[in-house]
Amino acid sequence: MKIKGKTRDYSLGHTNDDINALLRGCVIVHPRPNQLFLDIDDEDHRAVFDELFPRMAEVWPGVSYEIRESPSGAPGHYHIVVTMPRDFTELERIALQAALGSDQKQALYSLVRVLALGQTGVIKFYENRDES
Repeated sequence: MKIKGKTRDYSLGHTNDDINALLRGCVIVHPRPNQLFLDIDDEDHRAVFDELFPRMAEVWPGVSYEIRESPSGAPGHYHIVVTMPRDFTELERIALQAALGSDQKQALYSLVRVLALGQTGVIKFYENRDES
């Protein structure tokens, strides 16, 4: 699959990004069935999360989240793990993550992998070993 000049092989167990992350010493972390993984790439998307999370908490009391800087260390980049009081399908997870401000391009890639290629387990974070 060609995406903006990059070739990614989505037919294998690991993407090129996975391999690069492993070579940098990161670990690949997948969400539990009741977790959302939001990849926030700027302060505007962080503001979307900050605005919408309280509304989601009205629908699902008991929801919580943990936020930390992304392993890239870039300013305004965060990883947010939302723990819900129920489990979600992969498609529900992708939709909620995008609605809460997560990286939209990554959401589209995840949808392609699930809907067009039939893959599962497409949501993941690359974390530094000491943060996983």
